[in-house]
Amino acid sequence: TQNIEFGVAICCISLYLLFYQLLYCYAAIKISTFLSQCLGNIIFWVDVASPLLALASVAVMANGNIELVTFLGTATTGLLWASIMGFFTKWWHGMAIFVGGVFQLGELLIWPFITAVASTIGLAQMFLTLSLD
Repeated sequence: TQNIEFGVAICCISLYLLFYQLLYCYAAIKISTFLSQCLGNIIFWVDVASPLLALASVAVMANGNIELVTFLGTATTGLLWASIMGFFTKWWHGMAIFVGGVFQLGELLIWPFITAVASTIGLAQMFLTLSLD
């Protein structure tokens, strides 16, 4: 019964991942980037093939062919790890753009900030000197 529960969980997660890729394709078609974001992207194909292979592994596991289950399970594991690495690649690329923008903003604003702080300290020193006299 535990194998059946794992099989159901794997099927549900795989169907969710396939549905997500379907929505991703729909969004890419709507913004006219389907060729570059879907068809020309190897990570997209890995993201589609890995849940399909997981579903095939569960189907073969239900039949009990151990040699084929071992082969499909190994291939599925490799593709799922490649899918995770593809996710991190996209995430780090987006994070690099964000961090680059923050650094550019910091370079732009650092000197006005330093000037404002120095002016505030100078004015405070001036008023302190006036109040002591």
